[in-house]
Amino acid sequence: MRSVFIHLWRTTEQEVAAAVARMYPAQARPWTVEVGGNPCLYIDFYRDGPVEDDERETRFSSRGGPPDVSVIADISGRHDGWPEVRDFVVEMLRCFEGVATDDDWLRLWSREEIENDQVVSGHRFGAWRGNGAKGHPE
Repeated sequence: MRSVFIHLWRTTEQEVAAAVARMYPAQARPWTVEVGGNPCLYIDFYRDGPVEDDERETRFSSRGGPPDVSVIADISGRHDGWPEVRDFVVEMLRCFEGVATDDDWLRLWSREEIENDQVVSGHRFGAWRGNGAKGHPE
C-alpha cells in the first residue's frame, strides 16, 4: 500500500476532522474515498510519526517544529489513486497551513507544487507515479 501524509500547523484534530467530514459527508472516521464503489483512499490521523521517524524533530525545522496534526491517506493497490490524492491533499492544504509528503519523504511539498504537478529535482509528488526523469515505478 502507498501512502501520503499531510502535516498541518495551527489547527486541531477536531478542526481537521470537521473539514474531512465536509469533504466526505457520507463517511465517518476513518474516512474512505471510493472509486466506482471500490475503496481507493483510507484516511485517518497519523500519530505514529515520532515512533517511525527518528528525524521528525529536524525534518520540520524549516516550519518551526513538528506539525500540530498529521493525516495519512493510504492508497489501495487496486487504484492508481493520483486524482483522488491530488484532490484531497490540495483541498486540505487550501483549508489549513501545512505541507505534504509521500512515501519517499524526499521533501516537504506545498499545495501549489502538488496542484501544478510540479517537477522538483526530477521528482513529482506521488512517488508511485513514475516521477519523470528519475522514475520510481511501482
